[in-house]
Amino acid sequence: SGVEHLSPKLAAWQRHWQPVLIETRGPGAHFANVSYWNTFFGSASTCPLAELQANSTEWVTAQLDCNLIAEAVLKAVVLRHAHAEQTSKESVSGNSKSYGWKVLHLGCGTSRLGPAIAALGCDVMEADASHKAIEALMAEAAANPGFNDGKGTGSVRWKTCDATVLPQEWSSSFDLIVEKGLIDSLQFGGIGMVAETLREVARVGQQRDGMAFVSLSDELVAPMRLELLQLCLGDGWVFNHAPLSELLPPTGTGQQNEALSPSNSCQVYTAVRVKGMKSPATASELTESLQDRFLNRFVRKLDLSPDFGGVRRDRLRLLALIT
Repeated sequence: SGVEHLSPKLAAWQRHWQPVLIETRGPGAHFANVSYWNTFFGSASTCPLAELQANSTEWVTAQLDCNLIAEAVLKAVVLRHAHAEQTSKESVSGNSKSYGWKVLHLGCGTSRLGPAIAALGCDVMEADASHKAIEALMAEAAANPGFNDGKGTGSVRWKTCDATVLPQEWSSSFDLIVEKGLIDSLQFGGIGMVAETLREVARVGQQRDGMAFVSLSDELVAPMRLELLQLCLGDGWVFNHAPLSELLPPTGTGQQNEALSPSNSCQVYTAVRVKGMKSPATASELTESLQDRFLNRFVRKLDLSPDFGGVRRDRLRLLALIT
């Protein structure tokens, strides 16, 4: 989508971040095209079970265990609940007991993240625009006699639907919405597609404090992604970002799971609904504060001089360089 089709704030965001977008996004418009994904997933639904399992595609997190990712996702939500309680005068319900949550896994592809979240006690709706991906997931479930038997886990259902136009009957339905690589793909089709998807996220998420959206992404320029989320979701949300590696459980040696390369690049962006929260007055104020926070983190981590990258005209170049 061209800038002329966007809201003034989103158009300003795109112009502001264009140097970084050019640095971090190469050609790839086909990633936002459903026909490409139908071809990609092909006839997986007719494959033997072993082949289905071997062909499961995990964007962003590569072959990292989806059970670990599911735990990290729920941990991120719980942490944001705790932060929201400190930020808002109103109570936000949130604890490690995830049983009973209704979860939407948006742009699921053939990932096993949905079943892994269901194994923690959540009822999961797997949704993807590619009917081939949904057929493959349903075929794998049908080949597994113990799948969806309701014994100690939540349920999994499937739906073929466009993330930019979700079913009307889903309004205010989900406690948690998760996506892994979907926004990254849609961004190739234009920021307008991302904005439409995030508006749908706000609509189908429950209209109450504590409802959460979690985005797993390979986008390392956190201020850029956080500002996009804030502009599209609007007021009434608390936002945060952390590398997936910080949310994974410790290894057997008690050290953080830094050695797992997929988790090093994967970032976890969270948004939790909190009534009364207001975004900064202008996009420029928001961008400046997020850039400062992001750059200062690197200044501290690399033990650099505090004025490193402080010249305003060099900030975007520095962000692209860090990425």
